[in-house]
Amino acid sequence: MTEPSASEQTAARHERTRDLVFGGMMIALGVLAPIAFHAAGWGGAIFLPMHLPVLMAGLLVSWRVALFVGLLTPIVSSALTGMPPPLPTTPIMAVELIVLAVAASLLRRTGMSVWVAAPLAIGARIAIRPAIFLLAVPLLQVEAGFREFVIVTLPAGLAGHRVADTPGTDVSGPDRGAANRARGVEHGRGRSPMSETLDLICRIHGHVGPYVVAGVRAGERALEHLDARPHFGVDAIVTAPDAPPPSCFIDGVQLSTGCTLGKRNIEHVIGETVELILRNRDTGEAVRVVLNQDLVARAVEILQTRSDVEAGAFMLECPWDELLTLEACQWPR
Repeated sequence: MTEPSASEQTAARHERTRDLVFGGMMIALGVLAPIAFHAAGWGGAIFLPMHLPVLMAGLLVSWRVALFVGLLTPIVSSALTGMPPPLPTTPIMAVELIVLAVAASLLRRTGMSVWVAAPLAIGARIAIRPAIFLLAVPLLQVEAGFREFVIVTLPAGLAGHRVADTPGTDVSGPDRGAANRARGVEHGRGRSPMSETLDLICRIHGHVGPYVVAGVRAGERALEHLDARPHFGVDAIVTAPDAPPPSCFIDGVQLSTGCTLGKRNIEHVIGETVELILRNRDTGEAVRVVLNQDLVARAVEILQTRSDVEAGAFMLECPWDELLTLEACQWPR
């Protein structure tokens, strides 16, 4: 076997150095890009900014360097910014991004065009997700059901960006299934009640966050339980921290109950918990509604790692008895 020449050895060293430098740059970009996107408040038309740098690294560097880019990007991001959440999301994303990066690198090394290698790598990332989740259930004690995981996250197919529309319009492209299911759009048959609800929340609140959806559902459940008239037949006291996202619960309560600051029939009490007390003015009966914080935390995780629309859809689909606890109470005023 012929020893490589000095020039070949130098070229190999330069290539390794270039790969390491580029890989480090892509890790940094994978950490910084999500911060910029979340700061811009880009929900609905939601991007996956961490995935694109990892994919770029896979297409341009060796598979060994690509592996470390896929592994380290979510870990470093989680440690520095809290996104993605440490458990269970970070290890799941790490495996997913490793598959994306290594598949892209190996496919490119076969001489395959980037326009073919990139979609195939994305396909590998999507295909591995159910297997990752099934392993994560016993290893990480993930409580979410397999069906929920597949419906909410599997169709997120286009690495680097996810295409969604402004509220009320259809979606085209690779993410048609995910975005339209989350919006409740039934192709060719109009739009579902879920779609209408999400659109209304977005028009009032500006985006579909987990807490505002939880407020809508808490208000609806309390009205139903009290058999009360909305708007002028009820009074509300909302306890929540004095900052978003938990304070967004207030907007949801106003939307579903018709209690508003202008009518002076809703009051915000600053506290650590998130709950609603609603009184039927006609009967004097009152009910306290308390959120299941575990489910809210899961929805916030979906918001941070996927999209606001999917987080909202998750909250709308949660069974009443799992999301909310109701108990009769005395009106405190």
